[in-house]
Amino acid sequence: MSYVVYLTIYSGNRLPPFYIGWTSEAKIQRGYNGSVKSKRFEKMWREERKTNRNLFKTIVLQKFETDKQAMDREGVIHRALNVVNNPLYINMTTGHTLFGGSGERSPRFGLPGPRRGQHHTDEAKQKIREAQTGVPNTVEQNRKISLSQMGDKNQFFGKHHTDETKQKIGKYPRGPRGPYKKYSKPNRPQEKLTCPHCGFTGSARNMRVYHFENCREYSSHTVYMRGYR
Repeated sequence: MSYVVYLTIYSGNRLPPFYIGWTSEAKIQRGYNGSVKSKRFEKMWREERKTNRNLFKTIVLQKFETDKQAMDREGVIHRALNVVNNPLYINMTTGHTLFGGSGERSPRFGLPGPRRGQHHTDEAKQKIREAQTGVPNTVEQNRKISLSQMGDKNQFFGKHHTDETKQKIGKYPRGPRGPYKKYSKPNRPQEKLTCPHCGFTGSARNMRVYHFENCREYSSHTVYMRGYR
């Protein structure tokens, strides 16, 4: 399979006229014009592709044997033309640096992060805190957190509490008066019910399962009365 870097020309008036990307040669032969994912142009791109397909024309610029070669060449062209800041291009990212590109493929590989040495203000921290409050982790997030703390990745791996620490932990009161009282569920009074057939009294949950219509006395009485009739 061969890969290509292509140029898509748009002759309408809702979008910039050019888009540069890379893909397989087979997809281009099937009529592929590119995938736009930016919030600014994605919706208009899809609408135009659906209703005005004749306004798009795709030209192959170069062919390559591997996808990495095509991807790297795309990044070179993007940076040379400064497509992100060029109003003639639909592209809103350079190479795949935002939508999937990472590592050595990133143009900032080996350079310090853009926020290095900077810190969030107290106001920004408060906004982040409020935005995340009450939002539960997804199953995937919990799985990643769990894996990140397993085995030798755990900060306490291979360590042990000293006797002094164990004594301090042992002095903490347990139960509803313990240090985690605010996280514990309040003790709710148990609802009690009495079976009318055998007179036994117990928690409502168990009584509904084992008594009333399921009570042995009720069953024996019912069988006897049916036989009597």
